Amino acid sequence: MPNMANLSLKNNAGTAVTATQLSASAGDGVPARWRVELNMVPPAFRPLVEVTSRYSKFGSGKANKNVRRVDLKVIVPHYKLSTEGNYTADGQSLFEAHAVIPQTVLSSATDDAVTYFMSTFADTLMVSVFKTQISPT
Repeated sequence: MPNMANLSLKNNAGTAVTATQLSASAGDGVPARWRVELNMVPPAFRPLVEVTSRYSKFGSGKANKNVRRVDLKVIVPHYKLSTEGNYTADGQSLFEAHAVIPQTVLSSATDDAVTYFMSTFADTLMVSVFKTQISPT
């Protein structure tokens, strides 16, 4: 079980940014939360990261103890700063990823699957897709 810690992220310029832990998960279905602490920006306008894990539910609605689900959510508020120094909301970007992983396979197979999934986000083509919001043609 991973222990709660700060997250090491990067901004668009490639500069290291820390997402500071806000709250650890209290168990299945309860998110762990982090926030990027930006100087001079009110908390409501700072990026937020949440991850939740639980047993997965299938057709019957009952939790399947052989399958775990992990949900990742990143919320990046957008804002405008007036000449008087006031912040106003200007929408938000929402990123969500979901993984459903069987508990009955070898850990080496799960490790490969997770690495494929996570490295997809770092691929330059995928970065371009998200920056332009257009699928490759």
